[in-house]
Amino acid sequence: VLLVTGFLGTVGFVVVRRLREAKRRIAAEQALNQRLAGMELEALKAQMNPHFIFNALGSIQYFIQTQEVELADDYLTRFASLMRQYLDSSRETLLPIEQEVALLRNYTELEQMRFEELFSVELRISDELLGSGFQVPTMMIQPFVENAINHGLSERRDGGGLLVIHFTQPSMDTLCCTIRDNGIGRKRSAQHVRPGHQSRGMKIVQEKMDTLAAADLLQTNYTITDANPNDEQFPGTLVTLHFKSPDYANA
Repeated sequence: VLLVTGFLGTVGFVVVRRLREAKRRIAAEQALNQRLAGMELEALKAQMNPHFIFNALGSIQYFIQTQEVELADDYLTRFASLMRQYLDSSRETLLPIEQEVALLRNYTELEQMRFEELFSVELRISDELLGSGFQVPTMMIQPFVENAINHGLSERRDGGGLLVIHFTQPSMDTLCCTIRDNGIGRKRSAQHVRPGHQSRGMKIVQEKMDTLAAADLLQTNYTITDANPNDEQFPGTLVTLHFKSPDYANA
């Protein structure tokens, strides 16, 4: 009995020790993967900011060439202020929802100036989100708004364009952002894109989503549909983004 007990005790000790070693090894691998994903995320942030600045500089060039000097000066002043905001936010992986709303408001105001008020903007945030501490990834929503303006609303010349950006909280751990426009829609806007072109901004956004998920920071997904499929002239586009994290409510 003593021999059997001793043998079983030895086997149990070895098994427990190996299980502990396996757990430590898995934990070390997970920590390493998170560090690697974090480094990849920083690289993607560095790519995203130059992409936005490149497009914005093109907007400034267009505005200066087609508008009066006073308006161009006002645009440049607003753009410089927005750049300071973006540079400050680029140091962070996630931003408070209030700060993201302020950035989007300034950006859309600049685009309204550039397109000579072809469209109006409604930016809404539900009351429960104000002061909630919810955070969103930096430079992730802006490319979708940019696409709505440049590919949908800019081609609508009747002055009836509308862009609605709405933030809601469907559940305690989920933030939802919808971007709706009544522009020319995806099918007609695709006719204005050169063959083989792939949006660099959208590619970076997807890579950023994958990296955030790999780092266990945030689960993000989005859908793109026609906003008004029965409207043949202006079907518009609806983008719905969901940000989900167990730490969101305590961010």
